[in-house]
Amino acid sequence: MAGIEPRGSLVRLTAHLADGSPVAADLTLAASVDEGIVPGRSVWLVVKAAQVVLYPR
Repeated sequence: MAGIEPRGSLVRLTAHLADGSPVAADLTLAASVDEGIVPGRSVWLVVKAAQVVLYPR
């Protein structure tokens, strides 16, 4: 994982996929703490398709 940015009641995680593509995900601060997420740690990203929002570059 590349970084964590506070966003109100959420945190935005930024990461790079295995092919180098960037990805960002918002989750609750509690979830990030429960999972021990810190910059530099490898993580698995799993999302519900119904909750995905894509933004153009």
